Amino acid sequence: EGRKGYAIKEETNAKIQIYTLADTITAECTTELEKTKAVHDWLVKNVAYDYDNYVLQSIPDRSYGVEGAILYGKAVCQGYAEAFSVFMEVLGIESEMVTGTANNGNGLWPGHAWNKVKLNGSWYYIDVTWDDPIIEGGGLLTDELKYENFMQGSDTFFKDHKENGYVIQNGCFSYPVLNKTTINKIKNIFCYSLLLAKDI
Repeated sequence: EGRKGYAIKEETNAKIQIYTLADTITAECTTELEKTKAVHDWLVKNVAYDYDNYVLQSIPDRSYGVEGAILYGKAVCQGYAEAFSVFMEVLGIESEMVTGTANNGNGLWPGHAWNKVKLNGSWYYIDVTWDDPIIEGGGLLTDELKYENFMQGSDTFFKDHKENGYVIQNGCFSYPVLNKTTINKIKNIFCYSLLLAKDI
């Protein structure tokens, strides 16, 4: 009929998939904290840091976006943070993606991206990338490591993260003030749908 067909851009396709995923992985969750944790846990389980391309200095553009995390299961910090942000938007939970620097343990502070989420009137940090570490030698990810950067207050988070407020070239803004204390005992908060939602 002479009509042209257009493929859905990968970014758009990934965002569409998040709508379905968000409903599935939070189906049994009743609070915003439970939903936030469900998203965090799903990303940690289903996305891997694009380490091979990082080492080769050949990171594809998709690894910096939501499409890398959702469609390919590989992302760098910006991809993790963007995917988390889209999940929060779909779930109606106020959040922001944050840029800045983070201490890599070798005394360097390279660029990094993570998130802030507002729950019960207070802002907390979440760094899904750092909660999904590369474990050498086939070790297991413990709950202690998995939630080390989840719902953190400024008293803990600013020890190795610094926000810079830059979001576009020559542009900056101030982030909301963070709650000083960290929410503890996160590993005890869960909703049963996570047991059914693995590897969706």
